[in-house]
Amino acid sequence: MRIGTFIIRFFLPVCILFGLGLPAHSQNYRIQRYGVGDGLAQGYIYDITQDKLGFLWLATGEGVSRFDGARFKNFNIADGLAENFITEVFVGSDSVIWFGHQEGGITRYEGKTGFQKIETPIDNSSIRGITEDKNNNIWVATQRSGILRIDRNGTCTTFKEGFEGNLLYCLISTTEGNLLIGSNEGVILCSIENGKPSIKGKIDAIPDTKINYISQSLSGESYLVGTEDAGIFEYFPAKKKTSNWLIKDGLRSDNIQAVFEDKEGFIWIAFFGKGYSKFDRKPDGGLREIGTLNPNPSLENEFFRVIFQDSEGQIWFGTYGHGLVCLRDEIFTKYTATKPYHEAGFFCILQEKSGGFWAGTDAGLMHFSPEKLLNQSIYYSSGNGLEANPDFILGSKEGFNAFPVTSLFEDKNGILWIGTEKEGVFFLSPGSKKPQKLDLSEYSLSDAINYIRADSKFNLWIATKNGLFITHSNNGTRSYFSTMEGLPHNNVVHLEEGKDSKMWIGTQSHTLTLYDNGKLEKIRLNDSSNVVSEVSCLVKDTEGNMWVGTKGEGLYKKGLDNKFTNYTSKKSGLLSDYVYFLTVDKKGNVWAGHRAGVSKFIPATGRFFFFF
Repeated sequence: MRIGTFIIRFFLPVCILFGLGLPAHSQNYRIQRYGVGDGLAQGYIYDITQDKLGFLWLATGEGVSRFDGARFKNFNIADGLAENFITEVFVGSDSVIWFGHQEGGITRYEGKTGFQKIETPIDNSSIRGITEDKNNNIWVATQRSGILRIDRNGTCTTFKEGFEGNLLYCLISTTEGNLLIGSNEGVILCSIENGKPSIKGKIDAIPDTKINYISQSLSGESYLVGTEDAGIFEYFPAKKKTSNWLIKDGLRSDNIQAVFEDKEGFIWIAFFGKGYSKFDRKPDGGLREIGTLNPNPSLENEFFRVIFQDSEGQIWFGTYGHGLVCLRDEIFTKYTATKPYHEAGFFCILQEKSGGFWAGTDAGLMHFSPEKLLNQSIYYSSGNGLEANPDFILGSKEGFNAFPVTSLFEDKNGILWIGTEKEGVFFLSPGSKKPQKLDLSEYSLSDAINYIRADSKFNLWIATKNGLFITHSNNGTRSYFSTMEGLPHNNVVHLEEGKDSKMWIGTQSHTLTLYDNGKLEKIRLNDSSNVVSEVSCLVKDTEGNMWVGTKGEGLYKKGLDNKFTNYTSKKSGLLSDYVYFLTVDKKGNVWAGHRAGVSKFIPATGRFFFFF
């Protein structure tokens, strides 16, 4: 497939330029809004969480909305909720989801039993916080009726003593086993003794003002406290230390609706009527705001209620009346070669062991040093992406006319193997700038190279439109396989070594071939006689499962039990049933390339996400 520019995903393997660590200030975001017209129950979102299956749960004034990344499913009192107005949502360690309501109701949800109302001894006191202690008790802050404890048997107990006259707005369980409770008069510290709260007093360094939000820092050693009019405080229980950030320190406002530290250590702040900001910590303990490259003016004066980071690192905002906002990290960064190479079509990309990148194009072979790419990264053009200047070209001007280059591979000795569309295989020794031709066969189709790789024994495998060639490392001899030797088709499109070191061969057919010590075994993907799709690519995941991309029938996974599972756009959520490349990232997620975009499969949840 011809690719007009080359695309980088920062955590993908080397086949799409894995490992290029660009500076943080080059981060770019795409903003996506979801409203009632998209299926959301209501535009007012008061809380957000994510369950173990990856679903987002959104607390609204008209029930709860569950979001799978594409569709909303809404639940209300008709489905078993205690009330429609939901103020809090929390996922416990046992995966039970807890909902707090505006008039004091509490609902729990388990997938098997559905929604269940919890009997509480309070009335007309809004639920303002839910957390879990280290003994798996659920603690609930009510606005005017103290706090509640729900034990593992579902028994609810109220504790009002010491909270008289206080309005409570949030709470969190600490690493030490205490409770931090945000009130209208600062932060209250409670220990839990014999299952009962014991008020130890207020955090002296935090003023007697309304506390809107409390979250734990990434390190777990401190807690970020958002106030209504005194900015942000960071409280260190062990050190009994507190620091404070205000407008004078770079905040847009001292009225903080939400604050949390993300998985990379950046601090996100939602302001009341002032949008959001993202900050980095300075060495002196202060904050440095990090701007995005494409800020959306519609968010500058937005009224945000809550911020949440999902398991994939995306940032979600709940707003007052304007629905759900997703700040998607632009995980793909587009690079375009500088003129006169900017119109070149890219067919393959390889990161060499020294860190540089080779690109096979229809104009020859290009090399990009990582230093040049990194230096170029601070210059962003929304239209053309980042311009990268090749530092080495092998094309017609240099006397290399064997292009397009369709496959690249670097062996253990640093030799670069170059597969071409019509001129066969070349190899480039380290330090040389003149490729040498490898003679394979007198037949022209043998010079049409689809793929090159080595196996764990360092044998060199070359897939062509006229069969498969194997050069054996132990004696330099070469084996050849075609339909005469048992391949289902002579056009060999891809190769992947299995967990047991056997080689899987994909050909222009609906049948895989397993190579084992010189013997071939044919394995059909589907026994249906009506199947006409072809294998296009293969990849082994981190568990040893073999994934097969097809042209027309989506993905197949061959499990360790030797059974095939088929994933299609209709029944599985794959973006397209035509798959042109496959790769696996460090987390074990499987990425599939289509003409219209990219699908990402997360094994932990069994779900697909896609990117256009």
